[in-house]
Amino acid sequence: MFLAQLVSTILGALVSTGSAALIYESFGKVEKPVSPQFPAGFQWLMQVQADDPASGWSSNGYNTFLSAGAIWGAIAPARFFGPESPYFKTLLGFGVGAILPVIPWYLHKLQPNSFWHLVNIPLIFIFPAAAGGRRSDLISPLLIAVLVNYFVKKYRNTWWKKYAYVMSAAFDSGTGVMLLILFFMVQFNAKFQMPFPSWFMNSGDVERCLPDAMLTCMEHATMGAAYGNEYLAEQDPACN
Repeated sequence: MFLAQLVSTILGALVSTGSAALIYESFGKVEKPVSPQFPAGFQWLMQVQADDPASGWSSNGYNTFLSAGAIWGAIAPARFFGPESPYFKTLLGFGVGAILPVIPWYLHKLQPNSFWHLVNIPLIFIFPAAAGGRRSDLISPLLIAVLVNYFVKKYRNTWWKKYAYVMSAAFDSGTGVMLLILFFMVQFNAKFQMPFPSWFMNSGDVERCLPDAMLTCMEHATMGAAYGNEYLAEQDPACN
């Protein structure tokens, strides 16, 4: 099992790095301002990447390494996180993160039969930030984890001991295969594309500070272009 994980990790790193390098060398984007999709007076707030030969691919995520190099190399940590820096307060998170997980652990020691062993401080803190993610990174795994590791383990313990680990590996493998199928069969075929709708936990504005009129128009534009349809903002009363 360890050998399989080691080999797959190395291969995954090589394939990911090679793919990123090819994408970086092959694709480019041209930014154009949005004019027809948003209400008058709001166009200046948004930009889209048009004339996109990459079909959605981008190497923008790798700018993280460039930013990290500038922070830790050119600027240096003392100036970026020092007492005079506006980011100095973020260092308090290390202290909070070191103390809070100890509290439920200690309460569990005092009350071994209580629910404290189910309290996960890191998960509680990160959940609101990623709950609306398109990939359901936390919601789906949380529901499955509670179902399998609580109810199934409690009421079907023999089954849980035999199949829980295998099922976890099957989920991981199935997710990877499904992502490949969706990318090659759906990403390049507009007739099958269905954007994730805007709702309570997937707001069009992550910071939730844009005007309601703009959020409504953004939602109409997103859903109106689903399944290969053409969205015409001039025919939408909400965007005029």
